[in-house]
Amino acid sequence: MTRRRGAAPAAWLAAITAASALVSADAFATSFRLPSTCADGCMTVTAYYDYGGSQDWACGSNTYPGHRGTDFAPFGSWSAMDEGRSVVAAADGEVIATNDGEFDRCNTGDCAGGGGFGNYVALRHDDGKVTYYAHLRMGTVRVGMGARVACGQELGLVGSSGYSTGPHVHFEVRPDGGSADDPFGGGDCSGPLSYWVAQGAYRALPGTECESTAPAPTDAAAVQSVVPAAGTVVTAGARFEVRVTMRNTGNTTWTDGESYLLTHDGDARFEAPEQIRLDGATVGPDATHEFRFEAIAPSTAGEHVGYWRMDRFGTARFGDRSEVRIVVEEAPVPPEDAGAPADAGQSQPTRDGGGTGRDAAATVDAASRTDASAGARPLGDDALSGGCGCDLTPSPSEPSGSNGERSAAPGLGRAGAALGLLVIALRAVRTWSTRRRRRPGG
Repeated sequence: MTRRRGAAPAAWLAAITAASALVSADAFATSFRLPSTCADGCMTVTAYYDYGGSQDWACGSNTYPGHRGTDFAPFGSWSAMDEGRSVVAAADGEVIATNDGEFDRCNTGDCAGGGGFGNYVALRHDDGKVTYYAHLRMGTVRVGMGARVACGQELGLVGSSGYSTGPHVHFEVRPDGGSADDPFGGGDCSGPLSYWVAQGAYRALPGTECESTAPAPTDAAAVQSVVPAAGTVVTAGARFEVRVTMRNTGNTTWTDGESYLLTHDGDARFEAPEQIRLDGATVGPDATHEFRFEAIAPSTAGEHVGYWRMDRFGTARFGDRSEVRIVVEEAPVPPEDAGAPADAGQSQPTRDGGGTGRDAAATVDAASRTDASAGARPLGDDALSGGCGCDLTPSPSEPSGSNGERSAAPGLGRAGAALGLLVIALRAVRTWSTRRRRRPGG
């Protein structure tokens, strides 16, 4: 199909429609640079692809009948050829054909060799296109069959071998490896497609920039870790922290400015935010980032699971899903209070460990009324009764206090002890006074 870009709009539209069933969109992927290092001011276009009637892609006449490529000729003609003008690969590709050793100073247009191409190199590019670099100078082909070449790599030098009338390079593009097509497009007589990276104006040279070999931007992500671990038990209604660490396995860089987020992607959300931002972090290829957020366990007991996934612009989710899986248990019921309230009439402890003031007073009063016959000795006619008796040494059957002193009777505090000492003192004074009064001769 040599005229897929035919002059009449109806013709090329019909051709493109028919070709769409045979050629995938990938066939138009590779774009080309000028196939020489000799740029503007060094060479010019001497003939374009012929659309019929000696019309080129812009409906001009810079072509000749039946021409199926583009001719680039150096200024200076033969002297420039002898100096050497490089011919380079227009894009990355593999060498599929070469020919060398043909006479290279043809000026008649009918010199034999190479099927009319004379000395040439043919490359197959990654999208299936084939490009030919023809009429090279004898002995200058630099590459061999099967070699992998890069865009801009030298293939040979400009010559005039084969069907040629002067030094130039014939550049021909065959999209499917068979029929030739015009690499120029967008003109009144051509189709809309151009195969050049930078086509340039009519009669100007295409640019020398190679097509970018950088891979297309790809967003990808893998789950590195999730906390809590799957199956973690959480009490119903309890708050818990979720930490999701994601690894950037693509070739893009995640930033807030580019709207990269961790987004809820289904099932339980645990009352967590719908989207979690990077908070200023920059995550390049193969780097990781930990997203943290607070969640609340559902009130229903059992297993609950929620999913989060990387997202861009809130609409373009990508990569692995991170899973938050917990087991919810019911909250424990507080036990009922088995102890009864204290009786209102029950004696309550005092600051010094005794009973209430009322009970202590009653105890002291009872002690003060202790019968004198329980160990007290009468002091004459005015003998006193009560008190604590005479013996202050604790008996084996009576507990001692922390300071080794005799503990008071049950309920008897410091007041009882003081009263006992007072009784002993009074007895001593009474005895001394009686003896003095009975002294003979007194």
